Amino acid sequence: MYWFNVKALAEDLKNETLSEKEKVKYFFVYFLFVTLALALSNLETEDKIPDVLRYTSLILEPIIAIVGLILCYIENKSRDNKDFIVRFISLSWPISIRLLLVFIPWFIVLSIVYAIMTSDLDPTLSIQPPDSLLATGVMKAGESEFYYNAIMTGLSTAFSLAYFYLMLKYIAVSAGKGSKEK
Repeated sequence: MYWFNVKALAEDLKNETLSEKEKVKYFFVYFLFVTLALALSNLETEDKIPDVLRYTSLILEPIIAIVGLILCYIENKSRDNKDFIVRFISLSWPISIRLLLVFIPWFIVLSIVYAIMTSDLDPTLSIQPPDSLLATGVMKAGESEFYYNAIMTGLSTAFSLAYFYLMLKYIAVSAGKGSKEK
């Protein structure tokens, strides 16, 4: 694997002397770099996500991405061992669109419910827990924000898991074996 010699890599690509395994190494390193950069960028946000959720997401999301990518590669290799990167990138688009159509409504509904629950504009619009819940300690003031962030973190993790599940399924199909579903 070339780390600095871009010209030699370009020559290998031009001469088609780079194996599928070597191409996947470059893709994996790039994918890992982007995944970690995105995860680390979430550490510096100004929002009020509790540290436990922030660090859980920081740990889970890269693990899911790395394990998912490795499993997809293994699946492709066990089939015809061809065009992994082309398949992965090409399948990413319709899989992502499909998942966004499922997950965006959940994000919107939860955001609206949270906005209503925490609204300070008009107390008649704000849904407040009954005083009895506050007094018994079942729900404390401000807990709704924690629960909202926990649910959003969970949805984000579910999105990643669903993405790699579908990616595995359709890598198998594109390699000539698997479901005939379109």
